[in-house]
Amino acid sequence: MRIGLFSDTYLPDINGVVSSVELLRKKLEEMGNEVYVICTYPGLIKVQREGNIIRLPGIEFKKLYGYAVTTPFHYFLIDDIKDLNLDIIHVHTEFGVGIFAQICADKLHIPLVRTYHTTYEDYTHYVNFLGLDSIDKGAKKIVANLSKMYGEKCMHLISPSKKTRDMLLRYNIKTKIDIIPTGTELERFNPDNTDKTRRDEIRKEFNIADDEKMLLYVGRIAQEKSIDMLLRTFRIIKDKQLKIRLVVIGGGPDLDSLKDMAKNMNIDDYDITVMSIWDHGVRRNDLRKDIKYKSIFPNIKGIGRLFHPFVEKSDGRLLYKVGIREKYDIEIAFIEGRATKIIGSSTNKDSRKLAWVH
Repeated sequence: MRIGLFSDTYLPDINGVVSSVELLRKKLEEMGNEVYVICTYPGLIKVQREGNIIRLPGIEFKKLYGYAVTTPFHYFLIDDIKDLNLDIIHVHTEFGVGIFAQICADKLHIPLVRTYHTTYEDYTHYVNFLGLDSIDKGAKKIVANLSKMYGEKCMHLISPSKKTRDMLLRYNIKTKIDIIPTGTELERFNPDNTDKTRRDEIRKEFNIADDEKMLLYVGRIAQEKSIDMLLRTFRIIKDKQLKIRLVVIGGGPDLDSLKDMAKNMNIDDYDITVMSIWDHGVRRNDLRKDIKYKSIFPNIKGIGRLFHPFVEKSDGRLLYKVGIREKYDIEIAFIEGRATKIIGSSTNKDSRKLAWVH
C-alpha cells in the first residue's frame, strides 16, 4: 500500500505524537508499504522534500515548544499529493496539516483514517488565564464540538486508550472507534542492551543506592501530565520507608512550581488545617491524623437552607470574619468562587494568600 501520514509535528520535534508517527512509519515500511510523511518546518515559502518526507512551511511558535504552525491551504501542493497515488491518508493531528489532509482526501477521493492522540479537554487550562469555571466549560464544549466534527469526517477513528475512546463516545461521535495502543520499541528497553557502567554512574549521580528501586519519568513537565500526583504519592512511599526513588527528567511550563513542591514535601514541618464552608461532602476520613479539620457552618438539618442565601450574597470580608478566627501563615482557596472570595478578603496582613485553580 501507499500510505500518507499527515502530522503537524514530526522529527526533530520530541513528543508523543512524533514517537508514534515515526514508529508507525518504520513498521509499515518493514512490512513492505510505501510510506510518505507530510509535516511542517519553520519556513515561510518553500516546500521541502527529503525522500519520502514532505515538509510544509510554517511559523515557529516559541511558546508552543518551538513547533511550526502552518496554514491548511496548500492548494498548489494537491497535484503533488495526487502524484503520490496514495491508497489511504492517516491523520495524526487536527491543525494546519490535519485540515490539509482532509482537503486532499475530499478532493482526491482518498480514504482517510484518524488517530486521536491528544485529549484536548485536559489542556483547556492553557486558554483559561483567569481560572474561571465558565471559560473552562466553554473551552471543553468547543473541544467536544471540534472533535465530533473531525471524528465524523473520517471513515475510521483510532484511539490509543480506553479512556480516550470513552471520551470520544461521550462526544457522541458516530464513526467506528477502535483502540490501538501507541507502540513501543521494546528492544530499546532490553536490560541486555544497557551500558552497565553508565547506569551505575547515573545512579551514583542521583545518590541511588544499589538496593533502591528507581522510578523514572521522562517527558514534558506540565499540568496535564499530573506529575504533582507522583510527588504526593512519594510522600506515602516515604512514610512507609520503602526503598524507592523517583527521578523526573524533562522541561516545561510547570518546572519551577514542581521544583518548589518537591522542596517543600516534608509536611511534618507544617501545621495544616483543612476548612470547608459546609460540613458535608468532604472526605474527612482521607485526611492524615495530624491535619485539623473545621467547617464554617455545622452539618445540622435545615442550617444549610437557612444560611445558604446569606453565604451567596455576603461580602467575603464578613464570611472571613465569621468563619476564620485563627491566624495562618499561608491561606489557600481551593476551587474558584466562594472560597476564593473569602480568602481574597482576608484581614490577615501577615499571611500569604493563594488561589488553587482546578
